[in-house]
Amino acid sequence: MGVATFGRAKAAVVRENAKAAATTETTEAAAPAPETTEARPPVSTEVAIVDDGVDVPALRGGGLTEVRGLEGEWSSRDAAIPQLAVGQRMSKSLEEHPEFLGKFVYDKGESLGDTLRVIVTRMRKYYLDNTDYGSGDIPNRYANMTEVRAAGQVGNVVDVVDVDMLVLSATDEQYERCTFTDSEDHGYYPVRMTVRGGNLLSFVGVVVRDLAGWLKGCMETGFYEIRSVKKTNAKGTWYAVAAKAAGKVPEDLVNQIRLAYPGDDEE
Repeated sequence: MGVATFGRAKAAVVRENAKAAATTETTEAAAPAPETTEARPPVSTEVAIVDDGVDVPALRGGGLTEVRGLEGEWSSRDAAIPQLAVGQRMSKSLEEHPEFLGKFVYDKGESLGDTLRVIVTRMRKYYLDNTDYGSGDIPNRYANMTEVRAAGQVGNVVDVVDVDMLVLSATDEQYERCTFTDSEDHGYYPVRMTVRGGNLLSFVGVVVRDLAGWLKGCMETGFYEIRSVKKTNAKGTWYAVAAKAAGKVPEDLVNQIRLAYPGDDEE
């Protein structure tokens, strides 16, 4: 099976699985429970999932343990989500691609333009030591303020949020990496953006506020338009990320996301 057909086939399977799950739930609710349940075949134990502290959807719930052909130890490094970033003047990628300035950059090698339509599926907040950019110092990471206080670093850390999103594909090439499709065959592919500084208010803050409003506590039910916006002050020019609500996600797509990421609404 070629690359072109693989992306489309994978998304189609996810969509059909979501439909089947919805049908099963309806049937089970209407019919009495059977007296006996057929035993499921045991899941292979040849694959070991190594917890290295980095969250990856493919590893949640030991997802890779059911993949045929994988053996040995697997960690988040083997199933990492492609990173989404905004090209800044200090970005290394601009040395080779100056046209990336102010654009959303996929996996360090592809410009996606300055506006994207996305679905936020997960946001994980943590703290890092406040180090000077370009210093070469590797900041310590803290899961919560309890760890920050224990390390005596109160006042010396910055808030950071990893935002997992599904991006609406805009080209045939982007469609081939999609893992979700809606009923109209629009494709969506996963990315992760690390947000800090002013973007915490203009992007993450907008979503958090909306969770108490029209999202009704379920971030996967809403579309957002995110834009790269040029900012200037005495220290120079940079590009921030601004988000605004862009409508409700179709129910069939919401069901696919919840089926693929079953633990997201339990944490």
